[in-house]
Amino acid sequence: MRVLLINDTGLQPHPGCQAVQAGLRRFLKARGIALTGSLYTNELKKIRRRPREAAIEFLGKSIQGEMIRASDAIVINGEGTFHHGRCDEYLALVAFAKAAGKAVYFVNALVEDYPAALDMLRSCDGISVRDRTSAAYLADNGIEAVLRPDAFVWAPFAALDLPVVPFVETIVTDWHREVADVSGVAIHGFLERHWGRTWFHAFDSARNGAAYPFLLAMMRTGGQLLTARYHGAVAAVMAGRPVALLPSNSHKMAAFAEEHVGLDALVGADERPERALARMAEREADFAAAGRKLRRLATRLDQHPLAGLLARPSRPASADAGLVLRRLQDTLKRGPEAAPARVVEDALLHGRLSKDDRAAVLKAAAKAKLLTGGLIEAIGVAADAGDGDAVAVLAQIQADHGLETYPATATAAAVSPPEAGANRAPKPTFPQALTQAPKPAPGRRRLPRPRLP
Repeated sequence: MRVLLINDTGLQPHPGCQAVQAGLRRFLKARGIALTGSLYTNELKKIRRRPREAAIEFLGKSIQGEMIRASDAIVINGEGTFHHGRCDEYLALVAFAKAAGKAVYFVNALVEDYPAALDMLRSCDGISVRDRTSAAYLADNGIEAVLRPDAFVWAPFAALDLPVVPFVETIVTDWHREVADVSGVAIHGFLERHWGRTWFHAFDSARNGAAYPFLLAMMRTGGQLLTARYHGAVAAVMAGRPVALLPSNSHKMAAFAEEHVGLDALVGADERPERALARMAEREADFAAAGRKLRRLATRLDQHPLAGLLARPSRPASADAGLVLRRLQDTLKRGPEAAPARVVEDALLHGRLSKDDRAAVLKAAAKAKLLTGGLIEAIGVAADAGDGDAVAVLAQIQADHGLETYPATATAAAVSPPEAGANRAPKPTFPQALTQAPKPAPGRRRLPRPRLP
């Protein structure tokens, strides 16, 4: 089975979104299901800005429509977006996919007050939601859905004993812009009153990078959490820390509290956050138990949002190298460099390309001068396995970005095995290349490298 992932939020500077995508990919990899590509959240704007009929016509002529036709099924990552008429672009996407004879799965979702989407949801081949309120709303409208925890739970988090930040009394997160007049005001007031004993972490910030693996370790460095972010609440509970929940832009905070920690975790409308945090501090054992429960779920793929919906393929499928290249070229014309890099990364890690196809994909990536950790990791894995094309492309990418390249002897040795008795030059490991300082431009003074104590 070949799957196209729609509403891939992994490029967002938000550790919750990044962790969700890692959790979804973990299931696909474990089940041997090929990921033929992703439609990223920012790409859906092209469809969102068109009427439904015009959007379907656009899909018929675009690379996005070609990706749907090349897949056996599409998986729509719902997350917290399906409420109050916010996502009409999915109506056109699903209509196009069903007309093309594709299976459609709507997973990891919240659904609230969205009558226009009900017919679309009825046409889906499988639905999983992450809270009982969404399941009840669908059931009231004659739509069956399975209840599963958020895919965030299955992300590969780092297990660290050392603190990521200095230990503080309270960690405080940011808030959704739609509730700035409520949650934003409450958080500002709390920070003003307790600034010396708090640490503020903005979930939606370009400074986050790809730091989601350390999110649970960070939560463990705080005594408690005050948050208006859904995935902030999930992370705190998984870390076993008490949490007080402020309103967000849907029912998700109340639904999470009801399911996992109790409604008394919600900060009341006229209540200061301090009072809610004091209540939660008295229930520290309850939060530790809830955290153990969620962490146990992370070891069970049968409870994953995709479990029971996507069947294990009888034989491994592979990505279409030609489609990967066309997708890469299309995205380079108009989009950020990270998106095409993810396209190539998914093809290398999830696809089973022939040697010639893999070489073509690698050369296209090198020509585009792409550089992301995941992409270079995928190429580095192939290089360490003795793939001559990967060694050459990795050397080219490293040279383009001023990093230390593989020695010529190592590259030649990887392409053709040495004769008997010859000494093979040692090949540097890939992570070492990333630690090299960029070469200074001619005429510029090299700054001394700081030494660790």
